[in-house]
Amino acid sequence: MNSNRSNFEGKNPDEPEEYIDYEDMFDWEEYPDDELIKAKPRLNFAIKLLALITLISFLALSYPWLKHLVDGSIIFIQQDQALNKDSIVITAKPSVVSIESNTTSPPSRKGTGFVITEEKLIVTNAHIVNNAKSIEITYSDGTKEFSNNYEIIGENDIAIIYTNEREVPHLSLETENPADIGDIVTIIGNPLGYNKIAQRGRVENYYDINNNSIPALIIDIPIKPGNSGSPVLNQEGKVVGIIFASLNYTENDIEKTQALAIPIHVIDAFFK
Repeated sequence: MNSNRSNFEGKNPDEPEEYIDYEDMFDWEEYPDDELIKAKPRLNFAIKLLALITLISFLALSYPWLKHLVDGSIIFIQQDQALNKDSIVITAKPSVVSIESNTTSPPSRKGTGFVITEEKLIVTNAHIVNNAKSIEITYSDGTKEFSNNYEIIGENDIAIIYTNEREVPHLSLETENPADIGDIVTIIGNPLGYNKIAQRGRVENYYDINNNSIPALIIDIPIKPGNSGSPVLNQEGKVVGIIFASLNYTENDIEKTQALAIPIHVIDAFFK
């Protein structure tokens, strides 16, 4: 059921490529034979340099996330490797899925989701699936499932996807004891196309969004595109929140990013 549509909109960062007329970049008048021999190496070098610049520009236009790969921000891979043998991570990863929604505008949106309850419902962000014609779900074992049956829960950027029941582990929700400032939490998501990356940090504070009655959690974990919908796990491995946005700011001339999470108890009413 596609109900309770929210106002969340996706955004396509890709921009159309600019057409380059290569012939206009060189003077193609004829050289005397002796000068032509000398000019060829310079021209070949210029062409190679232009090809390299064009390739880099094409990659930058075609892959908006490329800038994240070259700015030293792949530290999350190192942390994921350090957490590979952590019991919370080992137990939770099989319940985390990749989400790709197909819409008319933008063409698709990607994020993270996680399985809850024995009915195999999947929780993700509303802004990932809103107005989706179909949703592609990729499970831990690589199998895929398609669904167009989902529901937007309230106005807190949370959606529930209905799936076929299958043998997939599910995560438990902690709706009675919310995360508090100072708590150590773990998130597992799909940043920049990587699968099931685990990161760990601390709940720093609460954040009021547009006078929302339910403040978000500020977590000192730098997140990237694709982390939306990631579960936030407490020290018992239970879900206490869901990542939905990042908080970007400058401190001592250094750009910093922290995760924003919706407390999971906001969906408690859905099950009552």
